[in-house]
Amino acid sequence: MNAIEEQATRISKIRLEDIAFKVYSTKEFEFLVVSLNTEGQPTSQLFIDGVDNKGVKLDPYTPFTVLLKKQKGQKTSVTTLKDTGEFYNSFEVKVFKGGFEIDAETIKGDDDLEDKYGDDLIGLTDDNIQVLIEEVLLLTLDEQWKFICNG
Repeated sequence: MNAIEEQATRISKIRLEDIAFKVYSTKEFEFLVVSLNTEGQPTSQLFIDGVDNKGVKLDPYTPFTVLLKKQKGQKTSVTTLKDTGEFYNSFEVKVFKGGFEIDAETIKGDDDLEDKYGDDLIGLTDDNIQVLIEEVLLLTLDEQWKFICNG
């Protein structure tokens, strides 16, 4: 079998579902998904924009909370839901064949953040889904290239 035939055989064995699962399972993918939802990206929806996964602004902080956050030197221009970082640190990506889901612990003390801010708190906005698609496409192409070259 010549080199071209070998490459053609490798290409024919590529299963997009397997490559997507491999990409979704990387730390880079999890970091990107979580940071798009929380903080660390130019379009981080909670920390930068204070919006849920539908792009709807979260209810503003009470004047008392604004006062407390200012005393701590924390951002008050939008509702970030970041105080100690515990909520943001609880975000994780659960990967399964055919996709993934984002999960986080929304219970803070006696309160459930989803009760206060809605069921759309966790998850990506349409804009951030587009960012993710573009990044995943690059990661997927990289994985496909490695598979083609290395078998």
